[in-house]
Formats: sequence, structure tokens, C-alpha cells
Amino acid sequence: MSYGKAAVHAVELCMKDKDLSPNEAWSAGVLEHIASQSGRIKGCPKGSFLGLCSADRVIGINPGNYTRSIYNRDYAITAVEILKQSEHKMSAPELWDRVMAVHEKNIVSNHQMEVVLALWDKGMIR
Repeated sequence: MSYGKAAVHAVELCMKDKDLSPNEAWSAGVLEHIASQSGRIKGCPKGSFLGLCSADRVIGINPGNYTRSIYNRDYAITAVEILKQSEHKMSAPELWDRVMAVHEKNIVSNHQMEVVLALWDKGMIR
């Protein structure tokens, strides 16, 4: 769950330095936790993280306009709502399947749920 670790790291950086934007924190997080350059610029996990930040879903980060990613933001927000209603722990594939059912889509996950689940597990989601 490297993207999950990057997301948690990004939140921790934002909480330590209130002048650091979520975009800057994400860049620092992926630099620390993702080995490949292509992995560092992957848009789906970044869009999910920044979408949650934009929507005021991440504790310690003020809402703002941090991303243009509509789909990944919406998938992440839907995932949070599913987790809030669930009584059991879900895997990333199970959560993704539930999100896709809500959105009536059938596309392949691209690490979005790693971000959501890592923040959820650390209690960083509101």
C-alpha cells in the first residue's frame, strides 16, 4: 500500500506545516514512498487524495480547490460513505467493487482505494 503510505505521510506533513499545500505534501509523500517516476505522477491516487482534501474529508486539511479530478474525487468520497455505513473491514478490491456499483461503472481500479483505506485506518477521514 505505497500510495496509502504516501497519503498518510502527506497528511502528516500538512499537519506539521500549515503553509504546505496538499499538492506539495502529496508530491513529498510519493517521493518518499513510490520508487518509480511513472508511479509518482500517477493521477488516480493523487486525484483521490486531493479530492478528499478539497471536499473537507481529511482531518487537519482545510477544504479548497486542490484538483480538477472529478471522477477520482467522487470515487473516493463514495468510498468514505460506504466505509461509514459498513460494519466490517473491507479490502481495496471489495471497496472498489462497491464504489463501481454505486457509480454504475465497471472500470479497473488504479490505487484509489489504497489512499482511502490508509487514511481511514489511521483515523484521518471525517
